[in-house]
Amino acid sequence: MQARKFTAFVAATLAAAALPTIVLMALVGTIASDEITRDEWWIVAGVLFAIALAHVVLLGVPAVVVLRRIGRYRVLPMAIAGALVGALPYAIFSFPFNDAAGVDVFSDGVQTMANGVTTTAGWLEWLQEAAVFGALGFVGALAFYGVHRAIADKTKGAIGALR
Repeated sequence: MQARKFTAFVAATLAAAALPTIVLMALVGTIASDEITRDEWWIVAGVLFAIALAHVVLLGVPAVVVLRRIGRYRVLPMAIAGALVGALPYAIFSFPFNDAAGVDVFSDGVQTMANGVTTTAGWLEWLQEAAVFGALGFVGALAFYGVHRAIADKTKGAIGALR
């Protein structure tokens, strides 16, 4: 029984890193498919997977442990925790501080900082970017939950595990 739980945990951890990597690679493919060679695709995929795996191990697994400990290891709490684990690090480290007096910043022709003060467009851009990382965390958490439950709960099938 312990071997099944360990296998479920490892497979779920890998799935939680792999699915967001696949999603990001699909996005990169729609944006820059003509500019990236086949060899570069593998490098990008490897780097993205390594970053996602580190993120899952350092932030996602502790969130799973907390949810299991408090008895909230279910789909909805996992999805919310995944979104938070995905969005918060980016949101914190990219927070647009207003300390660059005299600096104007433009993103795609839209002013995001005027005289060192973040504009509404800047705040919306920051929220949008954090939401993308939150969505990746959401996807990764659902992948973790589905794979873990499908393997660990041998009495349920993959569909039954999601209930």
